[in-house]
Formats: sequence, structure tokens, C-alpha cells
Amino acid sequence: MATKKTDEAPEDKPAKTKKAAPKSTSKTEDKAEAKAAETEAAKAAEPAPQADAPDEKPAPKEHKERTFVDAKTGKTISHPHQGGTDAATKAVRDEMHAERKGAALPFRIGAIVLWALGIACEVMAILVMNGTLFLPGFPKTTWLIVWIVLDLVLVVIGSQLWKHANHVSPAPKENKLAYWVQTELGVIIAAIAFAPVIILLLTNKDLDKKTKQVGSIVAAVALVAAVASGIDYHPATQEDLDQAEAGAAILSDDGLAYWTPFGEVYHFNPDCQYIKNSSTIYAGSVQEALDGGRTRGCSGCTVEDGTDILGKADPAAVAAAAANAIKIGGEPDADAGADAGSADEPQTTEPDTSADEQEEPVELPKAA
Repeated sequence: MATKKTDEAPEDKPAKTKKAAPKSTSKTEDKAEAKAAETEAAKAAEPAPQADAPDEKPAPKEHKERTFVDAKTGKTISHPHQGGTDAATKAVRDEMHAERKGAALPFRIGAIVLWALGIACEVMAILVMNGTLFLPGFPKTTWLIVWIVLDLVLVVIGSQLWKHANHVSPAPKENKLAYWVQTELGVIIAAIAFAPVIILLLTNKDLDKKTKQVGSIVAAVALVAAVASGIDYHPATQEDLDQAEAGAAILSDDGLAYWTPFGEVYHFNPDCQYIKNSSTIYAGSVQEALDGGRTRGCSGCTVEDGTDILGKADPAAVAAAAANAIKIGGEPDADAGADAGSADEPQTTEPDTSADEQEEPVELPKAA
């Protein structure tokens, strides 16, 4: 019996060992395979973004064609009038300045001629006052007043022409003395045209008391009126006009600017938050806005980073606001005459496209 037990014992031990070995081996292999699969999956997942990265790069944007409009003429131009320091931009700016000077030249010539005639009237008044020149028909006092009044009329008209010329072609601010002389030349001429008469009237001891008093009062009133008419209450600079036209070429539609009756700035967006609630809005060129005393642009719609530029505005709201604006310098009479003429003509079967043509300017495109 002992022998049997001894024989059975060794047989059981190897049997258990053989059964346990395969189980542990299979578990280890399963774990290794799982780890290998996880590692492969992780490796496969890591390079995926790198492989797709080149494909996700945004395609280069195509060049967008822009249309630039000259704010003064309303015509399409090949390049905007912007600032800059390169030679090409400087050439464009110099050409623009030359055009302005040419447009302002007739007004300057007219002003100078009228001022010269006014000073000639002043000389005539002095000659009459001193008794050097005798004119029949009226007493000395009457002729003195006549020449002073003529002097005033000529000087005032000349000052208005000169101020308009300064708005068309303003002086640069870089030379302060030249800018002051050009801007205030109307005041200087007014002083030259009347101050000598007043001084001579007050210092002339040969004049009778009545002539001296009446002549001095008339000449003093004329001096005040001439000085007031010669002052430019809204002076512009060459830099202001350059900036306005550069902004209009890029940020405005059709080169139009908008302003209100009591506002101090011009706008390129008729639906700008600063004027959208105004009952009256005027529309015109930048030059017309400057002539109206609006020498500064709105900070919301006349600068590229403004919050109310046309590129960010609602086209429908812009079109509605532009339709309600009062056009300055337009030709409503011509349009009315054309409509009246068409009413007199016999009716034809051709479709009437006048309504469509009139609605086209209202639909303002988005600014580039």
C-alpha cells in the first residue's frame, strides 16, 4: 500500500505543474498583445495630425479686385489717393495737389483783381478826402461814402472767392507762416483797404467836423464787416484734404460723404450710429463737406478700424439711409426736366426702365 501511495504522489505533482504552466503563459501573452496593440494604436494616433497638418493649411487668398472712386470727380480711378513715402505715392499726391491748385487758380485770380479794385477805390476816397480830386455832382462827404462802400463790396466778394480757393486747394500746415498768410489773407487785405482811410480821417485837421465824423464811422463799420467776411471760420489744411480723399477712395461708396446741419464732422456711412437718428442728412462730395465746414472725419466710419465703416454695415440699412439723404450739388432739375419731357412724348410699347435706373444709385455696395 505504501508503494502505491509513493508512486501516485510523483505522478500527481508533474500533472499539476503541466496544467499550471500553459495558463500563466497564455495570460502573459494576452497582456503583452494588449499592450502592443495599445502602443500601436497610440503611435498610429500621434502622427495623424502631423500628416494632416499640411492639408489643413488655408489656401492662399486670391487678389480681390477693388474699385476706387475719386471723391472730387466721382469717377473711377486706378489707385487710391493715399499717404505714403514711396516715390510712386508721392508722385500721385503731387499730381493731386497740382490739380487742386489748377482748380483754385481762377478763384484766386478773381479775388486778387477784386482786391486791387477795392484798394483803388480806397485811393479815390483818400484823394477826395484830401481835396486832391474834385468830383462834380455830389458833396465831398457823399463821394467819400460812395468810394468806401464800393471798396467794401469789392473786398468782401474777393474774400469769398479767396476762401473758396483755400477750400479747393488748402495750404499745407508744415509751413506755419505761409499757412497763416494764405488762410488769413482776406483779413490782411481788409485791414489794408480801410485802416489807412480811418487813420487819415482822424488825423486830417482840414476836414470839417461832419465829414470827419461820418467818414470815420462809415470806414470803421466797413473795416469790421470786411474783416468778418475775410475770416475763415472753418479752415482746412492740405493734410486734412489728403486724408479725407484717401479715406473716401477706400471707405466710401461713390466718393460720397454725409453730414448733418449742425454736425462738425463728415461721415462715409449714412447709417452711422452718430447720424442715423438725425432727421436731416446731407450727401455730397468730400470737397462739399469741407466747404460746409466739416473738416474732420467721423471716428466711427471714416477710419479703417472704425466700428461703423461700410464694410461692417447692413447694406439694406445703408441703402435706406442713403435714399433719404439730401443730395448737395446734384441735378434734380435736370432729372425732373427729363421726366417732364418723357411725359410729353407719345407712349410706346417699350418697357419703362426709369424706375430701375433711379433705384440703382440707392443700392450701395459694400465697401472693400
